[in-house]
Amino acid sequence: MGFKENLTAICTALPETFVVTLMDHDGISVDTVQSHQTDIDINAYFIEITGVFAQAVRTAEQMQTGAVNELVLKSERVTAVLRPVGSGYYLALAMTPNGNTGKARYLLRIAAPKLQQELGA
Repeated sequence: MGFKENLTAICTALPETFVVTLMDHDGISVDTVQSHQTDIDINAYFIEITGVFAQAVRTAEQMQTGAVNELVLKSERVTAVLRPVGSGYYLALAMTPNGNTGKARYLLRIAAPKLQQELGA
């Protein structure tokens, strides 16, 4: 299964999804699947969130708390889940704020190793 098929499977399993993307550490999309329209600039949002994730990783390293496995941000209009995929890539999902966050986290956790293998990362 390729990038698009893995991302599409996530959107199919979680209908509240706006978009799911595989991106590099600079926020450049490797592949994206959009499920619903929103007036929020999700790409810009993801780019900003990768900065937050990078800061969380630095803090965890300084405090010696172990690897950061995911980041979840819930706001009034969107819930975002980021998960690292190999070295330098992220799997990011944005969904409605009332979406099933637990299921989103599970789907990203299951998809990450598959995408890592596809990347060869």
